[in-house]
Order: sequence, then C-alpha cells, then structure tokens
Amino acid sequence: MRRSRAGLATASCLALCALTAACSSGGSSSGGSSSSVPGINGHTVEVGISGILSTPVAEVAANGDDGLIAYLKWINSQGGVNGYKFAWTSKDNANSSTQAAAVARQLAPSSFVIWEAGTEAELGVKPIAGDLKVPIIIDGDGDYLTPDPSQYMFGASPPYTLLINQMSKFMITNLGAKKIGLAIQTGLPGAQTVPSYAKSQGGEVVASVSVDPTTTNYTPYAEDLKASGAQAVVTLMEPTFLGPLQKAAAAIGYKPKWIGGFWLEDPSYRSIAGPSADGTYFAYYGVPQAGSSPSAVQYRQVVSKYYPAIVSSQSTTQGWDQAAVLVQAVKTATAGGKALTRQGFLAALDAMSGVQAGMVDVTYSAQQHYGTDSVGIFMVTPTTFTQVQPFADLSQFAG
Repeated sequence: MRRSRAGLATASCLALCALTAACSSGGSSSGGSSSSVPGINGHTVEVGISGILSTPVAEVAANGDDGLIAYLKWINSQGGVNGYKFAWTSKDNANSSTQAAAVARQLAPSSFVIWEAGTEAELGVKPIAGDLKVPIIIDGDGDYLTPDPSQYMFGASPPYTLLINQMSKFMITNLGAKKIGLAIQTGLPGAQTVPSYAKSQGGEVVASVSVDPTTTNYTPYAEDLKASGAQAVVTLMEPTFLGPLQKAAAAIGYKPKWIGGFWLEDPSYRSIAGPSADGTYFAYYGVPQAGSSPSAVQYRQVVSKYYPAIVSSQSTTQGWDQAAVLVQAVKTATAGGKALTRQGFLAALDAMSGVQAGMVDVTYSAQQHYGTDSVGIFMVTPTTFTQVQPFADLSQFAG
C-alpha cells in the first residue's frame, strides 16, 4: 500500500444520531465543530456513511460499511494521515433512492464527506449533490459518474453498460456463444446497450428477462431463457437473486454458460447457488482479495482483526477500496502541512491518475468520475476464483 502516515491520537465516540432508520456511530467527536470547515472537528474528519442496513440485500451489502470502517480504523491505529484522523456515523438508506436522499440531507451538515452504498442511493443523491455541496464517494453504477459527472461525486466501480458489454463480448468471442440471454434485476440499469453491441460482435440477444427481486418463483424466468435457445446468460444480478435463478434453470435441465458482475466474488454466492455456481464467470475490476498481492494480504490482515466473519465478502472489499480513495485524497490535499478543505479534497480526487487505492487502480478525469480503468474476467471454481482473461481497458467496450 503506497501510503505515508504521521502521528495522531486515537478515536473516541461520536454522538449517536437521531434518525428513525437504523443508525450506528463510531470514531471520534464530541459535539460542535472546532473548525470553520464543516465536518472537521479539530483534526478529526467526519465521514457520513449511508449504508444498506435493511431490506433482503442488507445481509451482504452492509458488509461494505464495515469494510470502509475497517480501513478507517486501521489508518487511525497507524497514527492517521498528515495530522488527521477519522470518525464516522452510519445511517440506513434502505437501498432506496428516496431514503438515501433524506439521509444525505441529514448527514451533510456534520459530515466532511459522505459515503453512499448502492446504485439506488446514487440515483437519489445525484440530483441534490449540487445543493449539498458535500464530497460524496459512491458505491454504485459508474454510468452515473460520466460523461458529465457531478463535481461532488466520485466512485470506484465501473459503468455497468461497459461491464455488461465486456461480459457479452467474452461469451460471444471467447466461448463461442452466439445466442445470448439477458437476466437483469428489475430496477437495475445497464443492459440497454447489449443488443446492438452483441450484434456488432457477431452475436444476438435472443431473450431478455427482468427478474423481480421480490419473487420466490424463478422457474418462469428460467423457462423463458431456455425456450429462447440462449447458449449463454449475461446477468446483472446480485448473488441473492442470481443463485435461485441458476438453481431453477438446473432444475428444468437448462445449463447455459453464465456470467455476472463483480458481486459474485463473494462466499454468499456459492452458498446460495450451490453447485450451480461452479463454472460461472464474472467481471471484476480489482485485485482478488484471496490473492497473494501485497494489497490483498494487507486487506486480509486488517479486516481479520476487526471483522473476521466478513473478510471474504465482496461488499467488504468495495467499502475498503472506497475508503482508500477517501484517505488518499485527504493525504494529497494535506501534503506539505496544508489544512484540509473540501475544495482541496475535491481537487485531490480530480487529480488522481493511476493511483493504487486499496486493491484497485483509480483514475479520474473531466469526463468520468467512476475511477476504474480496466476489468478482468474470472471463473468460479468449487474452492476459489480463477482469472481467465487479463484486465482490459473499459473504453474499448463502449456500445
């Protein structure tokens, strides 16, 4: 990890927030700000966490909060960065754009920076980001951070349109599956470019199903995909929903090749899908946390100390990596003894180019604030994940 650290005091507790949704707090703070910069108390940087703490996906998604907190705890334990330490307050956005907007408004006055979990939250916060004027680190679809990104919003996840195009190309070109089926979680965007893109690659989308995340019967979706003759199914679905769909397909004797997003690098996927997970491909934009790279080893050592039960969760790694982006921006903005300001923090984010943050490389520009340059293709095996295609520049997969 390419970071330097200076001496800081350890963190004490934040006052509990008053909110009808679930709420927790940590870090340090004892009341009003002692700085003219909102969200900075002395030399403590207040981070507002808008996480998914309820709804069916919370069991996995909430791990993102803890991944972010683990990173901040680690930085504090190492003495902080350039004289600054971190504190945090967590609130529940319930995977809802409406609640996310309300939570962001509540966090903004006392937060130097807000971390938002989920594309639904991203959709709720983007329209009000200009009014809030608070830096926001997004854990959501990179499509909404390009081509004219909000000056206040930055992420570290790829645009889902480019991601799903890359997955489609892999199935058509590398696996020879010319007939493609799409399985998209209702409400999750990203698949609109696939029909034309698949055609440009010599393939054809023969079926597209929108899977209701509240359903308990996945058989009709599997039957539609099977009837279409799709040789491969390209998905944008979380493990909670893809696993049952694959089980339903296997139950009716339908065994296509499957590929999904980076969410599948999570033990919950194997436990939900069972043997159906084996041989499934997924696109991922970071260093696998189970690997031997120094950044992965550091991740496992730190998260094992604070949250050992969720070390292997993909959501945990996302929170960790986005915390690393946040901390790197603070480090850059305060280099040479400069005082931390929101303007300096945003400028530091804008200047990131090829920066290692956690287990990902991040580059921002005037055209994109999603940060991720490239994605590789991996395959699920009974015991681990195997990389089957090198990382490739995302720009080449534009539809």
